[in-house]
Parts: sequence; C-alpha cells; structure tokens
Amino acid sequence: YQRRVRDTGHGTMPLSQQQRAFLLAGIAADIRADGRSRLDSRPLVLESSLLQHTSGSCKLRLGGTEVIAGVKVEVGTPLSSQPDSGHVSVSVDCSGAATSFDKHAGEELCLQVAAQIERSLRSSAGIDWKSMCLVPEKACWIFFVDILVLDCNGNMHDAASIASIAALRCTRIPKVEVSVDPSSGELQLEVDEDQSQCLQLDVTNAALLVTVHSIGGWHVLDCNLEEEECSDANLVVACTPNQATICGVSMGGQKGITPSELLGMVKEAQTFGKVLLGSLHEFLKQEEVLTEHGPSDSMFF
Repeated sequence: YQRRVRDTGHGTMPLSQQQRAFLLAGIAADIRADGRSRLDSRPLVLESSLLQHTSGSCKLRLGGTEVIAGVKVEVGTPLSSQPDSGHVSVSVDCSGAATSFDKHAGEELCLQVAAQIERSLRSSAGIDWKSMCLVPEKACWIFFVDILVLDCNGNMHDAASIASIAALRCTRIPKVEVSVDPSSGELQLEVDEDQSQCLQLDVTNAALLVTVHSIGGWHVLDCNLEEEECSDANLVVACTPNQATICGVSMGGQKGITPSELLGMVKEAQTFGKVLLGSLHEFLKQEEVLTEHGPSDSMFF
C-alpha cells in the first residue's frame, strides 16, 4: 500500500527561531542535541509478558516515548476478503498522563498509527495468517492488539510498531478442538487449558514501521518531538527482515518528497529496519527463557 497522510502534529508549542536554528545546525553537522548522529536511534528498553490478564504483552520505552501493548486472542469470523485466514485488529489510545498531546491531535495521531500498524501486519507475507483459521468462512483466531501511549517524545509509529510485534511474539494461543453439532449444525469449540499445548504466531518476518524524516535536506531517524517540529516531510516504511521487500509506504509532512529523495529514504528505512528486527527477535528469544522466572527489563538496542 502507499498512502499520503495529513500531518496532524502533536499540539505542542511551536519552537522559537533560535531553537529551530540550533536543531537544524546540529542535524547539518551530524551531531544532534542529544549527541546522536542523524541515523542513530535512542536507547530502547523492553519488558515482555508483564500483564497477567492478556494473551501476550510488552512495555517499551524509546527515549522519552513509552507505550504498553496487550494482545487478546478470541475466536471470531474471518474477514470476507480473507475467508480462510485469521487476522489482527489494532487500537491505539493516549493516556491522560501523556502531556505531549492536546486531546484532538492525540486522538487523530492514534487513529493513524493504529491503521498503519494494522495494515503492515495484515499485509506481511511472512505471517502465516492461514494457520490461524479454524474453519474457513466460519471461525478463526482474531488478535486484538491494544496499545496505550503512556508518554510520547516523538517517533510514535515506530515505538508502537515494535511493541505490537513484541507482544504478538509473546502471545500464547490455546489449542482448540472444533466439532459440528449434528442436530443444529453449529460449531462447537473445546479449548484445551493445558498451557504446554499453547501455540504461537510466528512474527519473525512481520513488517516493522520505520519513520524517516527529511529535515533541512537531511534524512533523520528516530526523531524526538522538537526534531519532528522541524521536519519538512516524513516517510513511514513497513519494512521486513528481507531488505529487498517492503509492505507499504506512507508519506506525510508539509512539503513533498522528490523521487530520488524517496528512494534514499526508503533505503535508509530498510537498512535500519533489518538491523532493528534482527536485534528485536534475538532479544525476544532470550526473553522467552528469562520470563519463565518472571518478567525482566533489558536494554537491547
């Protein structure tokens, strides 16, 4: 998919001319205000499997941006467009404590982020949604991913996308026996409560959203709110571990992007996405062992 989205902003106070000039000079010199280069990410901290009443969960902190994601799996009806597959439904909400937003701008941004994450997961050819179908056209597993933004200091698309993949990776799906009532013809589902028999959705090849901003003619990754205020345009790319494949692109911002700049921004997103996805899944493999003894908090990237 390719979409152009309206820049909603965050309802933040505008930067002064001096602040803007300072940030632009730092980006041009490849030394941002926090010491990072243009293509560096902020420290990222994950805590997985921490919510007991969910099928899977994750809490993520990316610099000053903090989100928590919970997944619940339920048996429902397949989509008419994919009658033999399971599917995912994503929602994003802002906590009242997330002071970075005004109410309207925050709600609109959350709707954008939820829609883009949902599209990226549904269009990920690397996720075997067909294996999540119980009875074609009648019953399948639906993954409800609920993301709560606790605080935001920029790059909400990427933070929420990472959290959703991590929460899905931790999700446990109960084993179900399906039968048909001979008298009524209705489906009967028998859930096996044995946790050792639970299944997992393989999200190793799921698409991750990576946002690249064009600021003063330079490409910048993982922007904070002040840097986003200086952005001329941005590109949100749904990247897979296979660097030759992307699942979608969304463009936003006040200015356009030239074809040559578009290709460069996509390349930067693919390169960064491949590294980040590799680190993420390696970390989650280790977490699966550690969480047998309770949730842990680990910085991995």
